[in-house]
Amino acid sequence: MPCAEARAEAWRLAYELKGSRVEIDEQSIEKSGPQITWRERQVMLPPVSEPNSLRMVREIQWRKQADCRKQQVKILSHAAFSEDDALVGYEGVRPSKAIISPFPRLTLPERKSIEALCGRATSDNHLSEPARDSPTVPSAGQDLMPIIPR
Repeated sequence: MPCAEARAEAWRLAYELKGSRVEIDEQSIEKSGPQITWRERQVMLPPVSEPNSLRMVREIQWRKQADCRKQQVKILSHAAFSEDDALVGYEGVRPSKAIISPFPRLTLPERKSIEALCGRATSDNHLSEPARDSPTVPSAGQDLMPIIPR
């Protein structure tokens, strides 16, 4: 029997990229003043090879934090999972040590997604309709490489 305190995941499409889709766990959205924290995942369609281990990566999950007032976002942690849900790599940092990215440096779909989270978090903590922008990227594998731990 599942624990009564267990939180169910509620993944919702945020945007699509060439070879993958990005989803946000609506149940993970937390707001504290101008700060919002959430879980996000990128599902590879089809899975891609991770260059160091040569394992096929199906999914990357992030824990992100945005400061809606300053228009900045931080990646607090990320984990890569193989086709059989085995952990391929994980890295986490303290929020004070995380690298800050200003919203203008993000891709358009990423920026729209975070802006929707910032705007909607004050009202009902649910995402607006998913962005259907499909930017052209060199390949899903090239997008993946900077975020898989070496």
